[in-house]
Amino acid sequence: MSSPLLYPSLTSDAPYISSGDGAWLYDEQGKSYIDGSSGVMISNIGHGNEDIAQIASEQIKKVAFAYRSHFRNRHAEDLASKLVELSQDKSHVFFLNSGSEANDAAVRVAIQYWQELGYENKKFVLGRNVSNHGNTIATLSVAQNKRREEIEPLWLSVTEHKLPACYCYRCPLGKSPDSCQLECAQALEKQILELGAENVAAFVAEPITAAAGGVLIPHDGYFAQIRRICDEHNILLIVDEVVTGLGRTGTWFGMHHFNVSSDISVLGKGLNAGYTPLSAVMINQRIYDVIAAGSHNLSIGHTHSGNPLSTAIASGVVDYLVDSNMPQVVKEKGVYLRDKLDTIAAKYPYVGDVRAIGLLSAIEFVQDKQTREMFPSHVQLSKRISAAALKHGLVLYPCRGLQPGERGDAMLIAPPLNSTYEELEALFQRLDLALQEVFSELGLRL
Repeated sequence: MSSPLLYPSLTSDAPYISSGDGAWLYDEQGKSYIDGSSGVMISNIGHGNEDIAQIASEQIKKVAFAYRSHFRNRHAEDLASKLVELSQDKSHVFFLNSGSEANDAAVRVAIQYWQELGYENKKFVLGRNVSNHGNTIATLSVAQNKRREEIEPLWLSVTEHKLPACYCYRCPLGKSPDSCQLECAQALEKQILELGAENVAAFVAEPITAAAGGVLIPHDGYFAQIRRICDEHNILLIVDEVVTGLGRTGTWFGMHHFNVSSDISVLGKGLNAGYTPLSAVMINQRIYDVIAAGSHNLSIGHTHSGNPLSTAIASGVVDYLVDSNMPQVVKEKGVYLRDKLDTIAAKYPYVGDVRAIGLLSAIEFVQDKQTREMFPSHVQLSKRISAAALKHGLVLYPCRGLQPGERGDAMLIAPPLNSTYEELEALFQRLDLALQEVFSELGLRL
């Protein structure tokens, strides 16, 4: 009998989940899986955390929901204070339910900021190619990926302009690391001048492009250049830290790697660690002061925004991360992860590039290492590797569509931040088995 539940694939035959413990997941048949991608880079403190379960149990017995305009919420205020301290450059926080909602809200806050100042024409929001910021009309519009293409009739016209991705392995501007003069950053200034700075509200980017590009780490100086351009032309910088926020890359925020501040930051996956739907929009004092002197109101929010249950749980997640000194832990384990990735790259001639920062990493596969020729899209290499990995008890996140026409294959590897070294070893043993199986099935030389 088929299920009445709609899954993304109407022909899904995935196993039924039963339980989880740390970096391990178990299906209803008792088979074990290493969560090699933390689901979708969300289960950052693993599964079955007893401290978080206790917090949830105690809070749900007290009060799970109270509407934000009716009551203030101590848990939400405490969590906001913790995030402001960790950010080092933000002053206030608004909570939502998902990264999509928070990125959508960030765009709206940017538009509101300029409206409060009387700049009614500042409406264009610039994004980049090979990007993902969520699944609402606004966030799909500001990004560039297959899902955006699927909703072309609904695109918001103010988000139609896209800049080159900071994709050093396949530089869209034909540069090499030696010849790069940050032309991908300079493209922002060119686009602003074409549109007129008086018409541009904000630029949106991830510090490290995660799922859309398979961990694209920007060239040194990229964000410093972006910040300079935004400041010179009076443009807000919105940074999507849904994946990179709260320790995943070895710093509390991804932008801390570059010593550059944004005007608005967005948190999501790392904030809730999969234990409750919760995300956040963080603004700096500049934006807060304008709204406080003007309308005194934020034009964002959803029914469940900042509810007591979710904020109590997420506050427990942040406490766990802080008490564990998680960024330092991630830095140390990231060295081990990189070593294992390099071993895989040396073994398989179809590994074109390995990209890693902290415990956020990806392997990009190619037909030819010298020419960097991609596998044809009909091979569906990422899908094959993901399925083989699951067969061998490993959960990975496939990245497809790194190039137009759904071309390009990468596998994202991002285990829970508190994974043990034994669990990381098991991850790569199972990955090795999956790669051997797929390449053998395709008749490729090993």
